[in-house]
Amino acid sequence: MKLTAKHTIDASPKDFFEKIFFSREFNEALYREGLKMKGFDIEALEDLGDAGRRKRVRVTPKQEAPGFVKKVIRGELSYVEDGTWSRSTGVYTFTTVTSVASDRIRIAGTVEVEPLGEDRCERTVEMTIVVKVPIVGGQLERFVGEQLKSSFGKGAEFTNRWIAEQIRGVSPS
Repeated sequence: MKLTAKHTIDASPKDFFEKIFFSREFNEALYREGLKMKGFDIEALEDLGDAGRRKRVRVTPKQEAPGFVKKVIRGELSYVEDGTWSRSTGVYTFTTVTSVASDRIRIAGTVEVEPLGEDRCERTVEMTIVVKVPIVGGQLERFVGEQLKSSFGKGAEFTNRWIAEQIRGVSPS
């Protein structure tokens, strides 16, 4: 299943990647406060010089899933997102590995931003979700896709609030 999510972010493409996306403070706030994840750990935020930057995070979402998902995914689900951003292309490419059924679930994608003026950009996330589980694989792909699309929407709203408060110094109303 292919998934595309687009959101307007109140930052230039350069600021998005250099001041926000790879910011430890932002990532901590996004996953803990904005997305309310059960667990979150930054395993790597590395500057790769001219090549770009690398980010690796381990996330444990709250376990809110329909019955058919709970039957397939037993135990606590967490995932590791591992990706690199290329300075030359401006594209972040990532893979996500789940803690359970990792041999049957594949998630990979890209994040790109295009300018929409001086301090705005459009963030486009394109992902491929493949679940190889007999009978319920398609349902599980749709469930994961819906969850991810919702998270990206919530993440965009939080990102814009964080930019206003933390970068621009605007108090919330």
